[in-house]
Amino acid sequence: MSQLSGPVLILPNISNDATTLDDLLLRFNYYGSEVFKSSYGEIKSLNIVAAGFPYDFLSQNYDKYPYLTIRALPNRKIAFLINLRKILKSNTNSISMVVAGDPWLGYLLCFLAVVGTNLPVQVSIHGEPYHSTNIFADFTSTLKHLWLKMFLQFADSVRLVSDHQIGPIIKNYHVDPGRISISPIPIKIPKSGTLAIKKGRKIAFVGRLHKERGIDLWIHVVSRLFEERQDFSVVIVGDGPERNSFETKLLASRSGISYKFLGKITKSDVEELWDDVSILLSTAPTESYGLTLREAQLSGVYVVALENEGTLANSRIFTSGIFLFSSTESAVQLMSHYLDLGKSNSDQEKFRNIQSELNSTSLYNLIASWRISKY
Repeated sequence: MSQLSGPVLILPNISNDATTLDDLLLRFNYYGSEVFKSSYGEIKSLNIVAAGFPYDFLSQNYDKYPYLTIRALPNRKIAFLINLRKILKSNTNSISMVVAGDPWLGYLLCFLAVVGTNLPVQVSIHGEPYHSTNIFADFTSTLKHLWLKMFLQFADSVRLVSDHQIGPIIKNYHVDPGRISISPIPIKIPKSGTLAIKKGRKIAFVGRLHKERGIDLWIHVVSRLFEERQDFSVVIVGDGPERNSFETKLLASRSGISYKFLGKITKSDVEELWDDVSILLSTAPTESYGLTLREAQLSGVYVVALENEGTLANSRIFTSGIFLFSSTESAVQLMSHYLDLGKSNSDQEKFRNIQSELNSTSLYNLIASWRISKY
């Protein structure tokens, strides 16, 4: 078994990620290339220890990820933990950081695996778990909140994706401010020459089909717009436990709406999709960073979004690319107004320059948080 050096990312359920597996690993490969450069070639790759790979996936695709060292472990959690401990204990002196791929199962397994090793652990918080504290509303979310309340304070590093998360994370989970870093996922900047958007009059939903994405409100807003005008269609991208419910409710609300369910598609397919979309409608009650919102804005798509801390933060950075609503009627008015408009090229170029600078800062903070000595 070859020695691991640098950061080690732990993913106990890699196949359950929101994006396609290939897109996920390509993103990690990009991080690995930055680790290689920042360590002046001393650290050859980003290490990934994961379970959940489809059969024979790695043997067919491994050459696509030259900056990743991947260890596939058993799906059974006890076997995963035992093997993970063996890997970490045999590489204690060369690992710079153990990175939990999620703050729940991933963090729990990392927490147990590093006992007796003194290896530092980083936890990434992409959402806003501190909002889900009503035990009668969502028992699972409440358990997750309590888990973080008891144990997040013991993480050596807590990676957030937005400044507005800092206060609630410190208040709710007693995290030392000195252990917090802000490093959202860098966003791919669209190529020049893809600025104009087609007059497709399409409204899109893009993301996980979970209750916390505000699906009922999304359907209500679209249905209310359909009462005013019928010259648009709907496209839904993503998958999850609420897919069947989403489609059933959409059909029941207004059977005349033309829609397509595309399911989970690749990043490149999403990039092509933006060319035919007029508006991305976001009704999530909370938004930590809004990766999809920004991708849409950079591609010339208007974003109409429910007002919350995350979308307000977005609107302060991209001042003319996102329009916020607090009621169904205001959402309908905004969508009806922007459904026919094309995006200005100057705004998109400005957004892309802003995001390019944000990407550089984010990547710097991310690699630095992994404690690579030469960075």
